[in-house]
Amino acid sequence: MRISIALGLLLLFCCGSCAPPSIPARPNIVLITLDTVRADHLSCYGYQHSATPAVDRIAAEGLRFDLALSSSPWTLPAHASIFTGLAVSQHGARYDVRGSEGINLHRIRSLGPGPATLAQLLGEVGYHSAAAVGGVWMQPKFGVGRGFDRYEARIESWAGVPAEELTETAIELLDQRPVERPFLLFLNYFDAHLPYAPPPRFNPSGARLERTGAEIELDVNRKGAVLDSAERTQLHALYDAEIRRIDHSLDRLWRALEERGLYDETWIIVTADHGESFGEHRFFGHGLRVWHDVARVPLLMKAPASASWAKPRGRVVSEPVQTRMCFTTILEELGIGLPEHVSGSNLVGSDRSKEPIVVEAFRSYSAIKKFGAAFDRDERALYRGRHKLLRRSDGSLALFDVVADPAEEVDLAEREPERTEELADALANWTLHSGRPLFEGAPARIDRQDAERLRALGYLD
Repeated sequence: MRISIALGLLLLFCCGSCAPPSIPARPNIVLITLDTVRADHLSCYGYQHSATPAVDRIAAEGLRFDLALSSSPWTLPAHASIFTGLAVSQHGARYDVRGSEGINLHRIRSLGPGPATLAQLLGEVGYHSAAAVGGVWMQPKFGVGRGFDRYEARIESWAGVPAEELTETAIELLDQRPVERPFLLFLNYFDAHLPYAPPPRFNPSGARLERTGAEIELDVNRKGAVLDSAERTQLHALYDAEIRRIDHSLDRLWRALEERGLYDETWIIVTADHGESFGEHRFFGHGLRVWHDVARVPLLMKAPASASWAKPRGRVVSEPVQTRMCFTTILEELGIGLPEHVSGSNLVGSDRSKEPIVVEAFRSYSAIKKFGAAFDRDERALYRGRHKLLRRSDGSLALFDVVADPAEEVDLAEREPERTEELADALANWTLHSGRPLFEGAPARIDRQDAERLRALGYLD
């Protein structure tokens, strides 16, 4: 009997030692969007007027993408692209002047049930997904919450959910998760969106506006007014104060992850849905134009410590990339097959440039009514290397070197006709073959409460 037990233990030991190594556990993922935050107002991107140490920490410990572009200049389609890996034309969640009339002619289409979302695909391999969102367009009725196990949209005010409250909800979600499963935590911080109301501790200079953002927007976009330097200074100060407020909450989130032993092995991605124009090009706000100050966003990634691309830390990627590639990157790095209708680059791979980068803005019926005929057009921009080709539906073209001229003050189209023609052909080819609907957006009903919130934010007149 003793000999049999000994032989059994020996066989068990040998079989165990000869077994193939186990597959490493899939990492936790924290995906964060900073609504309306421009890359050039973060200190890790060289901004000198305000520090953002919590965001900077992710840049220092991971990858910083210097030229990251959103798919759209407003919230709903930009997030739909991040969650599906699709261009705006393909997933169909966007402004649509042909759509059913919502309150005050504000016509949109939501993300429909067709395209698989990141939360759905991760759920199929065992992830628990939870979200806390701050802005009105992120409500589950608009389709972006599809696939999440928990989706907290406690949006009781037109100003959105404050950063402090959103972070506390995020920590609650962390503590209530099933600990035996990896998790996806998605957070959408809304504070940097108008209207600005930063607490005094983040606004020590006491910056304030003499008129509302909606009044400024109407003056600039409809009347072509130029903001004076004093008002622009106050706008920037308030905007920076709101970004500091978000950054302070992100530091609280990083500490919560550390206290729970989660930080090191969590994949953290920080980006934005779009930026903001402060009167540049006689345009104020976002959503209707694809100027670089609206299209360019931050994109930072901290790898889980065991990932093959975790080192060296603090790297900067200079070639243009797009935020919708977060979808393909996450799935490929986790060994999950892409849906057949999705193609895209892996942001942590060696070839990030195989996919054309196109930013799309579609006309808004409400904006045409509010700002006039100049807004009755669609726009697309193709980025390649340091150049950007802008084409409007009225047929006009413009070419910019966004590295040498990020403010897009010098149109190179006439000086460089060959490059202009090459990029125009590439954009036309993309539009013909890739920029076509793969899925229909769902009809969106905007109720009266939504309308009041959107009117207060300047979307409706």
